[in-house]
Amino acid sequence: MKTDDDRKEWKKPRVGQTIRMYCAAKWFHISFRKSSVFIGIMITIVIVIMNLTNSKQKTQDFPQIIYYMRHFQAKHNVDGKYLQVLDPDLTEFGFQQDLFIVISRRPKASTNTIHEIGEIPADTARSKEQLKQKFPELSSIIDRDLVEGFNDKNNSLYKNSLENVKQRISRFHQRLWEQRKEKHILIITHAGWLTRALNQREPSNGEIIKKIYTNSVV
Repeated sequence: MKTDDDRKEWKKPRVGQTIRMYCAAKWFHISFRKSSVFIGIMITIVIVIMNLTNSKQKTQDFPQIIYYMRHFQAKHNVDGKYLQVLDPDLTEFGFQQDLFIVISRRPKASTNTIHEIGEIPADTARSKEQLKQKFPELSSIIDRDLVEGFNDKNNSLYKNSLENVKQRISRFHQRLWEQRKEKHILIITHAGWLTRALNQREPSNGEIIKKIYTNSVV
């Protein structure tokens, strides 16, 4: 029979996991606040890999819990004139969408397999060199994870047809399942990708959608 102390101990990791997850989101918000498209690391998806399990607990591969988050409010989300601006910044409200406290560092990665869907300037990223100039602290990630021409919407790998988008989403999820062993993963991305990947309504800026996968992400 469990005592009150046992119940309290059992609840501790859950509380810690929730707080650390939101702290990680806060850290990325501040790191990428200069650009809405770069919230996903330059119009791509930023994957924040978080080891949210207690350090004394055994790592679990199943189930895998993924938190999908739409980036914070950007200027083109509230004012149509910014749809013709390349890689628009966040609004003042977007800057204020804070989550708990700042976390210093979490493992992170990026991918250009899936990026924002659309042809307008607001849905297009800067070049690698432009991004490194704007975000010098992230130069190593940009060089490591992004290929030249990743922001070229005419590239056959990144076409916006429904079938092409579905294939990219499937490949991304499958690779995520096969290569990432963390139990909790936070993905910060864009509305267009989220609605197609999750087959649901467009989420609000900063909204988090939790999904639990037991044997595969796809």
